[in-house]
Amino acid sequence: MLEDVIDLMKISKADCDVILVGGGSVLVSSKTILKGVSELIIPNHFGCANALGAVIAQISGSLD
Repeated sequence: MLEDVIDLMKISKADCDVILVGGGSVLVSSKTILKGVSELIIPNHFGCANALGAVIAQISGSLD
C-alpha cells in the first residue's frame, strides 16, 4: 500500500528518495525495500513532525 501512495505522489517514473516522518513511520523499517524508492530516510526525531504540523496549522489558520 505504501508503494502505491508513493507512486501516486511522484512527478516522474524515476526512483526517488522518500523521507518518512510522523507516528506512522514506526510501521516501516529503514531497511524496508520499496519499489520505486532509491533511498528511504527516517530522521532521528521523526515523531515530532505531527506536533510541528499541528503548530503550523494553527498559525496559518489564524492568519487566514
